[in-house]
Amino acid sequence: MKKKIFIPYKPYLKELARQLRNNRTLGEVLLWQELKGSACSGSISTVRSR
Repeated sequence: MKKKIFIPYKPYLKELARQLRNNRTLGEVLLWQELKGSACSGSISTVRSR
């Protein structure tokens, strides 16, 4: 039986994750603009999780 790997909790990562969720990076903004533009032409459909 394989031994499970324990990854220690790092509290600073929780705040970093929250900041990344709330403040999109330039790359994310450009990617979504491109995807939304393509979706209007019908080549890609996007569905938001709820």
